Amino acid sequence: MVKICIVFFLCFVSSISYANSYEQEHCCKGRPQGFDTELTSVAKIQQYGKDDDFVHIKGRFTNYLGDDKYVFTDFTGLTIVVELDDDFNWSQFSKNELIEIFGELDKDFFSVKVKCNGGKALQKTKEEIELERVLSIKER
Repeated sequence: MVKICIVFFLCFVSSISYANSYEQEHCCKGRPQGFDTELTSVAKIQQYGKDDDFVHIKGRFTNYLGDDKYVFTDFTGLTIVVELDDDFNWSQFSKNELIEIFGELDKDFFSVKVKCNGGKALQKTKEEIELERVLSIKER
């Protein structure tokens, strides 16, 4: 009986140390940026993102889903659902305006979304300004 207790205790301790080492190797919390895969696009979020990871994405709000949920399209054209935090003033942004959002990843078996804590407007490049001008001419 004592041997069984010792084996159980050793298994328990080794599983805890493995979990801690795995988190240190695969989680960038508390580390300087640039050494791990940064979650800066929808593709990276879907491929490498884990629940509660910090994300920051450049793109645009493209569709309203109801409540505080929107569709956000990144610079590659991929989309993700974002839920906006009530404590941040989102009225400063408009549909299709180029912005950078940041927040926490909310990932489970059935869905992936970002809980946005804030954002900032980005200046448009000359190419983007020219593209918008061409698109507005085509819409007329």
